[in-house]
Amino acid sequence: AFLACQKTVNKLLGVQDHSANTETEFLQIDFGEISVRKLPVDDAMFSVLETRLKEAAIALKAGASLSVIFLCGSILEGALLGLALKNPRLFNEAAGAPKDKEGKVKSFPEWTLSNLINVACDLNLLKVDIKKFSHVVRDFRNYIHPYMQMASGFSPDQHTANICMQVLKAAIAELSGNR
Repeated sequence: AFLACQKTVNKLLGVQDHSANTETEFLQIDFGEISVRKLPVDDAMFSVLETRLKEAAIALKAGASLSVIFLCGSILEGALLGLALKNPRLFNEAAGAPKDKEGKVKSFPEWTLSNLINVACDLNLLKVDIKKFSHVVRDFRNYIHPYMQMASGFSPDQHTANICMQVLKAAIAELSGNR
């Protein structure tokens, strides 16, 4: 009941509400044209992300579900890494920054996607819901290892690809300050 009231208040105030109670509602949220242009990353990372985003859109239209999932995870990792590279002190001083055996913060190329997601949430760059959804995309992206997919017995389909793309859109919107 509270969420319904909150949605009504937001609607009356003209606040765009990107929350969802169900998977169906989440998939129907329109985050607008997905673009990495507003991400605060350097030009080299922007170029890589833009190319991969175009490829993901082509793969989605072609029904190449597994490719979409891999690309969504890759784009998410690149976006978060790009933010970390632009804000090294902020990321390195975060409580969740990964450390080596000596207790020193690892260099960014050694950070995993999981590390990047968690620290971005710690820094309030990603909200908890997108953090959780992003970890699901990361889990699916691990099907890049054939044994992982074989062991799980799961074969991602177009629906899974659409969910991953929607999570990516939500993360980019949030990282760009549009959510």
